Amino acid sequence: INDGSVAVGDVLTCAVDYDRREKIAPNHTMTHVLNYALRKVLLGGPNDEEEKKGKISQKGSHVDENRLRFDFGWDKPVSTEQMAEVERLVNEQISSNLQVYDYQAPLAEAMEIYGLRAVFGENYPDPVRVVSVGISEEQLKANPKSEDWANYSVEFCGGTHVQTLGVGEVFVITEETGTAAGVRRISGVTREKARECNADADKFATRLDGLEALEGPALAAELKVVKNELNSYTMGAVRKAELVARLDVTAAKVLAWQKEQTKAKAGAASATVKELAKSCGDAAKVVARIDFGVDGKTSSKLMKDFGKANKTSSLLIISAGDEGFGIYCNAAKAHMEGGLDALQWVQATVEAAGGGKSGGRPNNANGQVASLAGIDAAEAAAKAFVA
Repeated sequence: INDGSVAVGDVLTCAVDYDRREKIAPNHTMTHVLNYALRKVLLGGPNDEEEKKGKISQKGSHVDENRLRFDFGWDKPVSTEQMAEVERLVNEQISSNLQVYDYQAPLAEAMEIYGLRAVFGENYPDPVRVVSVGISEEQLKANPKSEDWANYSVEFCGGTHVQTLGVGEVFVITEETGTAAGVRRISGVTREKARECNADADKFATRLDGLEALEGPALAAELKVVKNELNSYTMGAVRKAELVARLDVTAAKVLAWQKEQTKAKAGAASATVKELAKSCGDAAKVVARIDFGVDGKTSSKLMKDFGKANKTSSLLIISAGDEGFGIYCNAAKAHMEGGLDALQWVQATVEAAGGGKSGGRPNNANGQVASLAGIDAAEAAAKAFVA
């Protein structure tokens, strides 16, 4: 009671919110059809042996004007392929605009219907209300054990339903999750919410079409944008999985391209460093701008290449990446004995760029700055430090 009070003897008026019920009904009926489709896809249809083990047994459900939710016994995630087939079967019956029948029957008689979906342990009234989708009362009574009924939903239910499945318009699975050991949950929507899901999926598919037409750095940059946009789209679980798979293919393409670029840049940087080691002379303190990205593995190789070719000189490399830059330094033994500290050299360079990260030891250190804005100032500071 939200307000006032109720006393014995009061006369009450019952009011039904028919506008809300009209939105709930298709979600409820589609929960029945979803139940049928899950058994069809996961068990191949009625399977007494597996169903006695609790497979695909109803563990709970909830429907309102916004969505439907169905919990069932199953010990592993439902695959995207299985969800796609479940969704297809439900929408196939919606497209066929199957009629929804309901009638009262003696409980013992109704329990004989082949393929009947009933909740184990539930105490049903006698007589019981039978709700069947696509099969009339006359057909069920005339041949209750026909195996044809495995292709339709037949359940005991006292709830509100649509008269024909076409009222549901379209069905979309929005989520599949586990709720407990051996229990899975499928959530879904119908009508305008389902259409919105499909429209959003179409929009994102078009977005991917544009992405996949790009190459090289433009593709790498746009991939980051599209990935960030993904969760802003309200899509069904099946379409989303398919589109994410497309996105993953593009990401793999970008990764392969980036590896090729890194390899090419590393090769060119190695050649530059080896030439620099020969040309700088003995006991030189060298600051070089060699762009190979922010890559500690490559920088380590470059320092080794330089040290092998010129053991008496010290080197600090500044390398630009996509957004920031790296600073890599190696101090020769003789220079360290004279007071040069690689870590201090790197720190001075980082500070000149506006700050960043640095670490290492007196003989070997590195740093990283998040923005390219201060790269020229950093190079000037590095040179001034050893001038």
